Amino acid sequence: AGSTHEVIIEVEGTPAPELKFFKDGVEIKSSERIRIVKESEELYKIIINDCKLTDTGSYSVVATNEVNQCSDFWQWHVSSPPRVIKKIGEERICNEKETVTLTVETEADPAPTVTW
Repeated sequence: AGSTHEVIIEVEGTPAPELKFFKDGVEIKSSERIRIVKESEELYKIIINDCKLTDTGSYSVVATNEVNQCSDFWQWHVSSPPRVIKKIGEERICNEKETVTLTVETEADPAPTVTW
């Protein structure tokens, strides 16, 4: 997570095809963080800056011209180091033999092991 990754797609066709990219079936539009770059008639790139765990998913590209269309698919998996999302909070005072429940929420891929 946090790094930049890109996929390069090379296409051929006459007339030159237009490409659309999808994540989990939803079309990806270029944004500040995710860019779709047309380098030439035959070369496209999808560049994801500051990769996040939510970028993990099924990706596809569909190339279309007036003659036909074709597609390709791939899985993108983002790993990240563990981080605490929700901390335990303030100091707690309890009586002897009283039950205390402490909860902490974490995020990582692969899933972290929490040790108390």
